Amino acid sequence: LQDGSPLDFGPFAPEIVVGLLREWLADLPEPLLSPAAAEQLAACADIDSPDFQLACVRFVLAQLAAEARCALECLLRLTGQLLEHAARNQLSAGELTRLLVQPLTRQTGEAASRAAGLLL
Repeated sequence: LQDGSPLDFGPFAPEIVVGLLREWLADLPEPLLSPAAAEQLAACADIDSPDFQLACVRFVLAQLAAEARCALECLLRLTGQLLEHAARNQLSAGELTRLLVQPLTRQTGEAASRAAGLLL
């Protein structure tokens, strides 16, 4: 993950990879996105200007602990690679968001979904 090279999931189906991600997120001592960060990201999702929205997201993510930022960056790279092959693996961004929102934020509801949807 660190060198940016493509990941090879080998014979594992996308649902297995997502299941492992969910387990990994659930095993973390704290969620990657705190309730406050999820609320702030949900507010970023309401910004109409793409430039201001990106600035808002960057600001919120900069407030996270370094370990959470690093883990989130790796998670986003993994999900990005899953989504690059969405047609083949039949896993849409919406479905991926639905599957990862609760383990990512340890919350349910509109703000958590909008925060995860903005990132994923």
